[in-house]
Amino acid sequence: MRILQIADQFSSAGGLERFIYNFSLELIKKGHQTTLVALKTNDSNFWGEEEFKTVSLADVPEQWMAYAEKFRPDLIVWHTIPHTAKIVERLARKYPTVATVHCVMCPSGARLYRDNEDLCMKRGGLSCMLNWYTRRCGTNVSPLKAIESISLHLSMVSALHRCIQVYPVSEAIREFLLIEGIPDDKIRVFDNTLNQLGNMSSLIMPQKKKKIKILYVGRLVYTKGVQYLLQAVPTLNDRGFNVECTIIGDGWYKETLKSLSLKLKVTDHVHFVGKVPGKEIDGWYAESDVVVVPSIYPDPSPLVVPEARRMGKPVIVFDAGGLPEWADYMDGIYVAKRADAEHLAVTIAELISGSSTPIVGTPGRKRIDLVEAVLEGGKNIV
Repeated sequence: MRILQIADQFSSAGGLERFIYNFSLELIKKGHQTTLVALKTNDSNFWGEEEFKTVSLADVPEQWMAYAEKFRPDLIVWHTIPHTAKIVERLARKYPTVATVHCVMCPSGARLYRDNEDLCMKRGGLSCMLNWYTRRCGTNVSPLKAIESISLHLSMVSALHRCIQVYPVSEAIREFLLIEGIPDDKIRVFDNTLNQLGNMSSLIMPQKKKKIKILYVGRLVYTKGVQYLLQAVPTLNDRGFNVECTIIGDGWYKETLKSLSLKLKVTDHVHFVGKVPGKEIDGWYAESDVVVVPSIYPDPSPLVVPEARRMGKPVIVFDAGGLPEWADYMDGIYVAKRADAEHLAVTIAELISGSSTPIVGTPGRKRIDLVEAVLEGGKNIV
């Protein structure tokens, strides 16, 4: 099969890019031809030694239509992000198209009211304009930016209606799709680890010791909640632990986080490493005692959780979005109250002392094999 993939960008940003890389290699291994077209691309071997074809096109629909006509796809796989929505909606009128959904379906991209850290469970639309300012959910003060974001969101929803199948990464994202009016019979939750859930190493619990090596891996943005991890560090130090907290990643919130660590007087305990190539990240997992994923927005289903667990590490997550769902597929997942630094510190301390209890998942829950589903669907179309 000839499979054309579409995304807003392919870079070294995070989980979506890692997924696209792994997904592309799986398609190639099975003998299928695939190319990723995006508005912006860079070196595809950031995530591994093998490469696959990527093409960068400007935001000009005619160029995308011409490329698709030349490529002659049997199937288009859209990795749903709003900036390519109008292009995909046009392409979907001509070519069979499916979508993978790795976002929370929200004009602001977060479904988070920043006035009090509450979550939004409403359908996105023009009514978001009020909350954009009064509830501080907007990420830009410009009214034009707010209108643009809402318009992009509505275009994304419209494009998803054009798709023959929609694959969200978690049950949490499935619920958001339903809120946005996507038909239930079109939605199937998929395994974004691409069948690695059965390859987890035995859990390596930390020794009962006073020195703790905590690791965070991800983008440094407000919604990822690293500020709560930093706030947990002095509490752990006050409890008699010697914390070594390593922060891997980059983003617009980095300098604010550094200032916070200075204010909290934990600069000797917190180390900002910056970006690390995805193919080197396992070594950092191996050196840690516990990995923390403190997202305060409904994080869809971040791959850092199974990556860390595959290395035998226990993972503490906030109770947000698809994060607790990982306990349905693996052990060693511990849950702290969302946006609660004190409870996060307690959870870390109890895990180290051996008195913490991991979350028990939902028995029998499954995620489909996306590669097989896409290929089978493509065969039926062809």
